[in-house]
Amino acid sequence: MPSWVFAKTPRRPRLLLAALALMWCEAATAVDMKGEVVATAQFSDTGGSFTVLLTKEPDTTTMAGGEALVSAAIHAYCVKNGQPPALLFKAYDFIDRCINYPRLEFVGGAPFLTDLDHDGQQEVWVAYYKGCHGDVSPDEFKVLMYRGGKKHALRGNTEVHVDGHVLGGDYKLDKSFSSLPPPFAAHAKEIFSSYAR
Repeated sequence: MPSWVFAKTPRRPRLLLAALALMWCEAATAVDMKGEVVATAQFSDTGGSFTVLLTKEPDTTTMAGGEALVSAAIHAYCVKNGQPPALLFKAYDFIDRCINYPRLEFVGGAPFLTDLDHDGQQEVWVAYYKGCHGDVSPDEFKVLMYRGGKKHALRGNTEVHVDGHVLGGDYKLDKSFSSLPPPFAAHAKEIFSSYAR
C-alpha cells in the first residue's frame, strides 16, 4: 500500500484506509497515471463515486551550451470508480527547458469540491502556478473548473509588488462561464483572489 495514503489521512481507521488506497490505486492504474501523487480527493454525487488525483512529475535537467535547463510537468485526473474505473477528465501542463527558476505547482488545498448550483453534482476545481523567470515577474495562475467533465478556466497572473508598483494581478474568464449561473464565475474569482494576490 502506498505510503502517501497514510501521510494524507493520518487518523482514519485501517479498513477505511485500505479501501481508499485500493480506489486510489485502481484509479491511478486506469488512467496510466504519470508523476507522483501530491493531492487526492474522493467524492460521491448523483453521477456516482469519483477519485481525483493531482500529480507532479520529477523535474528533469538537461545541459545545453553550459546551461542547465529544467523541465517540469503536472497532471490532474478525475476517475469514476467502478469495475473498470472510467476517466472523467484529465488536465496537463508543463514547462519545457527553463533556463531560470521554474515554478509549476498546485495551490495548497487543491482540489476543491463544490456544488454551487445545488444540482447534486460536484464541481472539481484545480488551481496552480506556472512560471519560468529569474526575477520578480508575475507567474501565470490558472483556475480550472470541471463540471460534468467539461472544462471552464480562469487564466491570469499573480500580483507582485515591486518598489511601490503593482505588476500582474489580471485575469480573464473563459466565455463559457457566461452560460453558467453567477456563483461559478464568482467562485473562480474568489480562488484567484485568495491565491494569486
